[in-house]
Amino acid sequence: MSDGWQEFASYSDAVSAEAAAGLLRSEGVPVNVSSDEPMPGLIRGFRLLVPTQMLHRARWVVSNAAFTDEELTFFATARLDSDESTEQ
Repeated sequence: MSDGWQEFASYSDAVSAEAAAGLLRSEGVPVNVSSDEPMPGLIRGFRLLVPTQMLHRARWVVSNAAFTDEELTFFATARLDSDESTEQ
């Protein structure tokens, strides 16, 4: 079972799942994001799967993260919002 993937976390929305996945990937933890879709168009949630041997590292990365909402959005979208920094 050490070669398999294990559920690390679950989220109700795609943005949160991708933000957490981006954080883990930035720290070298491979992640698969899986949607729980019992029928087409009905997504109930999103799960993050990590290799079983990386589960401890994933927990450590998340427990030591202190990111702002803007940083988490950047991890999910690879975009920085510049609305506040725009001069008129």
